[in-house]
Amino acid sequence: MRAGALIAIAVAACSSVAHAQADVYSPAELIALSSRLADQLQMPFDRRVAAVEKLSAIANSGRFSAATGMPMRGLFAYRAEESGLVFKTTHGYGVMLSRAGRWSAIDLSGKSFGAQAGGSTEWGFGLIVGPGDLTRLGGDYSGAELSATFGVANTRGVHELARQNVYQAVDYLKVLLVGSASGASANAGTATVTIRETQLVNPGPRRWRRRSIPTTPRRRSSRCTRRPHRRPGRR
Repeated sequence: MRAGALIAIAVAACSSVAHAQADVYSPAELIALSSRLADQLQMPFDRRVAAVEKLSAIANSGRFSAATGMPMRGLFAYRAEESGLVFKTTHGYGVMLSRAGRWSAIDLSGKSFGAQAGGSTEWGFGLIVGPGDLTRLGGDYSGAELSATFGVANTRGVHELARQNVYQAVDYLKVLLVGSASGASANAGTATVTIRETQLVNPGPRRWRRRSIPTTPRRRSSRCTRRPHRRPGRR
């Protein structure tokens, strides 16, 4: 009886390890996935080139791997707009594709405080790293701009955000927002971002973006059509 229980525990542990390894991306797989996501998001070519260059430098740095305990678990493409002075707000949307072929819509909302000015529109990728469960991506994240001590060139504008209120390892994830912004903006403050994920059954062209879905106007019923009222004695 006891031996059977130990065998069941060992099998469950092996299956969980195999599942975790299956969700880990190599740098080459990550760059290939970024191209597919950028096409789905219709990311401008110049913004795509700049963001992929930063993403490639981070993915090949060796910091995020299974050996370091921070494997690269997933990726999403996003577009975000920010505005404000000193206190800045950010709103954005994006799309994510899992290894199992599951499409998801991403909603971003956040705020930042510190030495910053101006506003901009940013296109980029969200690199998901850590030992946590990828299905628990949604939540609140906080962090700051990647410092020069990271050891990778051309990381200006990259924010490393860690999930807040983590009480178990299955919830521990980090998101690196690797973007390319257009417009006048300078940011040296801390940021808090809320990420929401919604599964899509059939994304299709631009179907994942809620703002672009046209609304069909309702047809007026013939029963609601009334003739103008005529007073008695008038034709």
